[in-house]
Amino acid sequence: MKSPKFVALCLACLLLLGLTSGQENSPTILISEFVYDPFQQDELYEWIELLVVSDVPIDAEQYKIGDEETIGGGEGFVRFPRGTVLEPNQVVVVAQSAVDFKADVGIFPHFELQDSTPDVPNMRPVSLLASGNIMLANSGDEIIVLNERNQPIDRISYGESTAFMSPSIQTVGRGYSLERFPPNCDTNLASDFRPLQDPSPLLVPEYGECKTLAQANTEP
Repeated sequence: MKSPKFVALCLACLLLLGLTSGQENSPTILISEFVYDPFQQDELYEWIELLVVSDVPIDAEQYKIGDEETIGGGEGFVRFPRGTVLEPNQVVVVAQSAVDFKADVGIFPHFELQDSTPDVPNMRPVSLLASGNIMLANSGDEIIVLNERNQPIDRISYGESTAFMSPSIQTVGRGYSLERFPPNCDTNLASDFRPLQDPSPLLVPEYGECKTLAQANTEP
């Protein structure tokens, strides 16, 4: 019989292969907007918005998001609550604190990272991937979305981090968000995102025609 330590090592190797392999050609969930340096100067006001780019519902309870690019590192990875099904074209917000998000925006997010209210489901930590919590650094960080097989379906880096984009998405001022535009397009380049002085969680622009990677690379 295989020892628990051997099984855990094998699982970690599989997860590492997933995190370091290339993105799938047809991502089903994209990072559509995020705030890493809230106007309130409080990390509890951070949030990440996701867009479901899919023609069919997604059984998402094993889908994960995180900011740790190295298996077993000290940042965070979480997965959706059990039974979560995401609908085609649905916009989903994962906030640090649902209570603080509502105080800022006026409505609750779909999910929260910290347990601030029983009215909003909590994301579930994935300790095999990372040992800490998701906290988006102001100087630069990463956001990663994994599918149920731990394959990356979207991942970005901003500021000082060039883990997945080089050059990375430029940092913005306090209170700004970074928004994907068009929201349904992914070239894996920093130019996929634009700064917003007035963040707009739960609202995405109209879908646009996606450029090929070659077209995106030739733009000034």
